[in-house]
Amino acid sequence: RLIELVNGMPANDLTPISSTLLEAANYWRGEQVTFGKTRGNRRTARLSHPATYCDAPNSCNGANISSITDAFGVKKFPSCDVTVNPNSNPCRFRVIRGNPNYISPFNTTVECATNHQVLLTDGAAFSGNSNFVKNKIKNMVGKSSCFANNTTFKRTSEAINNYNTHEQCAVDLVQFMHEEDQSSTISNAQIVKTHTIGFNLNNISATRFITDMANVGGGDVYTASSAGDLVSVFENILTKVKNDPTSFVAPALATNAFNR
Repeated sequence: RLIELVNGMPANDLTPISSTLLEAANYWRGEQVTFGKTRGNRRTARLSHPATYCDAPNSCNGANISSITDAFGVKKFPSCDVTVNPNSNPCRFRVIRGNPNYISPFNTTVECATNHQVLLTDGAAFSGNSNFVKNKIKNMVGKSSCFANNTTFKRTSEAINNYNTHEQCAVDLVQFMHEEDQSSTISNAQIVKTHTIGFNLNNISATRFITDMANVGGGDVYTASSAGDLVSVFENILTKVKNDPTSFVAPALATNAFNR
């Protein structure tokens, strides 16, 4: 199934890594849905899944549910059927109404479990790293400026890498997620390790960038050139997670939760 999904992935020439990682941080921390609220008029973009901000249909943590929305606060468009063709032109206008907060996935019953996320990219960071994004990251991590390069933390065998405007603050964010407690409601520190995968990635600078993120994010960096390679990489990551000194936590909700 993963091979089928990868083979069907569209390429849009935009790689908003920093804003994607910021949205992931919002999810882990149970903060407000930001970029996942709208598809931005893009046919291949997606909204945040209802299971990430809804406890149940009609109970969605700040989403506005009314006659013009479905049970998850998503505005209805009669000519859009995401179960048939989510890439259809009318579906690009989908939006979550209101201001819902994510439901943090941190497991309160297994407080010593480690938490992992995987960033998969097929290109160098491009677009999505506005001043709004960078300021949000700096406010979250408590810094007035972000790393300009990797000189303070690169490994001896690695080359110096200067970050361009599309890459700035991403490394700071994954370092913060790995080194600082991300939950104020669970007694043990909840950190998140970040693994990165370069999928058919031939850009040297971009490869150094995702290597830096894995290094400071407590994870590993991988490469894959085909869907089959990608399956092997994910199997490798899952094996390492299961062998972690603490616990492995399976997903609390399946991808088809709420029949979506």
